[in-house]
Amino acid sequence: MEVTFAVRHIGVEHLGIMTLVAALKRAGHSARVVPAKIRAVERCLEGVQGPRLLALSAPTLDLEHYLALARRVCTRRPGTRIILGGPHPTFAPEVIREDGVEMICRGEGEGALVELADRLQAGAAVTSVPNLWVKDDLRVHENPLRPLVEDLDRLPWPDRECFPSGETFTRGKMHVMTSRGCPHACAYCVNPALRALYGEGAPSLRQRGVDDVIEEIKAAERRRRPALVMFEDDLFAASAAWTARFLERYRAELGLPFFCYLRPEQVTPSLAADLRSAGCVTVSMGLETADEDLRRALLGRTAENRQIVQAAGVVKAAGLALEGLNIVGIPGAPPDTDLATARLNRACGVDYAAAKLLAPYPGTEVYRRAREAGELAEPFPTSGWRSSFHFADPRQRRAAENMRKLLGLAVEFPRLSPLIRLLLRVPLDRPLRPVFLLWEGYTAATRLYPLGPEGVLSGARKYAGLLRAALGRS
Repeated sequence: MEVTFAVRHIGVEHLGIMTLVAALKRAGHSARVVPAKIRAVERCLEGVQGPRLLALSAPTLDLEHYLALARRVCTRRPGTRIILGGPHPTFAPEVIREDGVEMICRGEGEGALVELADRLQAGAAVTSVPNLWVKDDLRVHENPLRPLVEDLDRLPWPDRECFPSGETFTRGKMHVMTSRGCPHACAYCVNPALRALYGEGAPSLRQRGVDDVIEEIKAAERRRRPALVMFEDDLFAASAAWTARFLERYRAELGLPFFCYLRPEQVTPSLAADLRSAGCVTVSMGLETADEDLRRALLGRTAENRQIVQAAGVVKAAGLALEGLNIVGIPGAPPDTDLATARLNRACGVDYAAAKLLAPYPGTEVYRRAREAGELAEPFPTSGWRSSFHFADPRQRRAAENMRKLLGLAVEFPRLSPLIRLLLRVPLDRPLRPVFLLWEGYTAATRLYPLGPEGVLSGARKYAGLLRAALGRS
């Protein structure tokens, strides 16, 4: 049977969806990916012979968009089976009670989606598929989880041809995951909740084999040579032994420029040198906030500022570009915390200071605390431009949301500090969005991602679309 995936942000390599498509195809089914717009979905469903299954992977910030799409499909294409997957339904399964949502998938979806497609094709009941909650006229069938796939090499490689032709902005980049999970317990991350969901004995980190990763990149390179490989692991180089074997093979057999994420506690001169010699050009590292107490108590990160600055110095000394990942708008943070975070980034010599608002996603410790304290915004925002927290003083919300757009400039141009202090108090949400995107796009093209002319052009198209969306979304 054919499964239709509707994706809102179509110009990004969605590794999860691409792997689900590959799993379906390996099991003898077919799959198509279309934009998450009612006309595109309808056109695709019209051509489906047999059962119609629409699969939606809905991040929390995009949830309302996907729920609205599901309701419209139910009204205009009755009989279409609709399943919602991803972190949000995994940790907020009550979403199944929303109109238009017949099924949700909790946890990993490869095995569950293939079994669902098998049953639908055979005309069998689907109410007992592990990992799925299924709603019928009588009740919601809450099925147990199947075990995690411990041997990731058993999974197919992501299907890199499934997105509509010409719709990929990241043409110069190839996104790769060498692992799943993370052994750490950051309070803003769902990995600890995922470990708890699967219970005692569930592995915190599963690593693919070196051979499997190398061969995947080689196979993709034969179709289209990437300018940059983006390793999207939550924690790259978690195992020193695995990393040494992998970097040796990568350097000898591929040598492509690559990007990865590290924690400050991981960084050593030898690791930085090995990364550089294998082809690494950019390291992204979490700084979070300059307030060590907040970092430890609220965010669950234990690195001290001196460790972060030292790690940044090692990265820079190895000749690598450095992206600093920061969290601003933390409720209860002392005044000027975010400006102190700008100074920490400056001390680290980051090439770009990325900033996100603290987001209390369902399943995280941050969410649990905010819910218990009554700090969640109502209604929950539908874009990353707005804080998800309730602020008693609207001026604090304004400062947090403005700082999310201004942190990069505050780091790069310290002489602008007096002006930035003023701008934090002014209602300039929409005018500041293009300022943020233009600076982010400039640094991405000139400092972080050496993508060549084609990559710059595709990046320009991407940011043109982001600018249009930023000026149109709330």
